[in-house]
Order: sequence, then structure tokens, then C-alpha cells
Amino acid sequence: MGTANFMSANAHAAIEQSRRDDLESIGYMLIYFMKGRLPWQGIKRNTQDKHFKEVMDMKNSMKLDLLCKGIPEEFVKYMKYCKELMFEEKPDYNYLRNLFRSVMTNNEYEYNYRFDWSADQVNEGFFSGSNSDEDYFLDSSGTSYKKIIDKRSDENEKEEKKNLSITKVNVKKDEKEEEKDKKSKKCELGYVDLNVKEGSVGKVVGEKCASKFLV
Repeated sequence: MGTANFMSANAHAAIEQSRRDDLESIGYMLIYFMKGRLPWQGIKRNTQDKHFKEVMDMKNSMKLDLLCKGIPEEFVKYMKYCKELMFEEKPDYNYLRNLFRSVMTNNEYEYNYRFDWSADQVNEGFFSGSNSDEDYFLDSSGTSYKKIIDKRSDENEKEEKKNLSITKVNVKKDEKEEEKDKKSKKCELGYVDLNVKEGSVGKVVGEKCASKFLV
């Protein structure tokens, strides 16, 4: 992961990366999903180098128990395992997967491949008003994700209506332009027969037209 918030500590130090660094980055993302923010988010410095260095220092110095405070202990185990891997060491992916499967089991979640962000879950399950988890998962401003999703849905609907309206206007505009083109081919004393073959001289119906038109 190339952004300061999620990259591994080794990446900050310009150390060659391997599978361990990918897993560490995934860990930061999972913690972000669970808590809504990471401790180093919001740090602002005069230069990018200073910003990256301070984020790196926080990642290296912060205890994992503090980083993962308020979420299942399996996240601490995951991050500890990733940070202790050697450069060429192959990760035990089954062990890591089982860590989070145990979270599912311990919390009696059904492993049905229906995710919290799926439409049916948002409308009927995880984000329903009766679910206390809604209050736990907040973004950095303290706004619940349900409100964010509702807001985005409204914005998308408005954007679709706006685009549809623009399309209708363009269609009407094209129709008017087409009608205008037809009228422009009419002669003052008569009109051109537009059914003649392409490239031929228009036939004037009625009185003789002052000029000839090509269709």
C-alpha cells in the first residue's frame, strides 16, 4: 500500500518489501475499518518527508495493544505475527485466516458471504436502527456509516436525475436543430423536395426557386 496511513513501517524506511509488508498494510486497513480511523491520521507537517517520518515513528513506537484498543484481540495477534516475519519467510495464511474465523465464531456471526456493505445488509441487517453496532462504527467526524451511506445514496439519485434531465434537454435540442436544418432548405418562393437522391439538384415544387439546393 503506497499511502502513508497504510504502508508498512519498512516501506517508510525505504527497506525492500516482501509479503510481510503487504500483510502489515492489510492489518492497518482492517483496523481502520473496525475503528473508523488510525492514530496517525490528521498529522500535518510542512513537508511530506516530515509527515512520513512522524507517521513511521508512531507505527514503530506505538504498542499494538493501544493500536487495537476496543477491537478483538485477534487483531493484536495478527499485527504481532506480521511484524515478526522475516523478509523471505512465507506467511502462514491459514493461521491468519483462522484468527478472524475465530472472531466470527466467538461473536456468533453467520459465515454466509453476505457482507456488511452489501445492499441487503445495509437496508435490513447490520445498519438497521435497532442494531447497536451502528453507534460503534463511526467515521473520523463521529458520523455513523449508515448516515454516510444514506447521504451517498441520495446524492447518487440526484446525480442520476440530473443526468437524465440533461439527456432529455440534449435530445430536444437535437430535434430542434434538425427541424431548423429542414426549414433552412426551404425556398422563399417554394421548397426543395428532400426525397431526391443525395447529391442531386433539389426539385422545386411550386414556383421556381431563386436558387438551387443540394440535398
